[in-house]
Amino acid sequence: MRILAAIVAITLLAGCGRVQGLTEDDIDAITAIDTAYTEGWLKPDLGDQESAVMALFSDDATIAPGGGHPPLTGHKAIRGFWFPDDGPPTNTTLFEHEAESIDGKDGFAVLRGRYRLKFDYDGASYHQTGNYMMSLEQQNDKNWLITNLIWNDRRVDE
Repeated sequence: MRILAAIVAITLLAGCGRVQGLTEDDIDAITAIDTAYTEGWLKPDLGDQESAVMALFSDDATIAPGGGHPPLTGHKAIRGFWFPDDGPPTNTTLFEHEAESIDGKDGFAVLRGRYRLKFDYDGASYHQTGNYMMSLEQQNDKNWLITNLIWNDRRVDE
């Protein structure tokens, strides 16, 4: 049900294309979360990478990965997908986000954009590009956290 509510909110907000009801401080904080997300993946130490990325998500956040993977909810499930104990590490060599819109109000925001990603995993190199959308909620301490993240991916042949 939470995913359905987020999709409805995203659909309503995504068409706005302009910032509505967010302060400049909100926009700066949301942009900083988006930047911290890509920077987190670029950390060379896997432990630092995991800590940096996971700190940006609410405890009950949901990700809906590209490639047809089912949605995953909660830190344990997200961590298991991105940082499995029994899997090889991911070495991210390039990660760029280009935010195209930030919309929201009343402690809720949606950021939409495009991304480019290069990474090595299990002996293979990958390069992909696509769209992403994240919803964020302002917490009681006034900090913003990611509550939903969805992306698609298209492999880029080099």
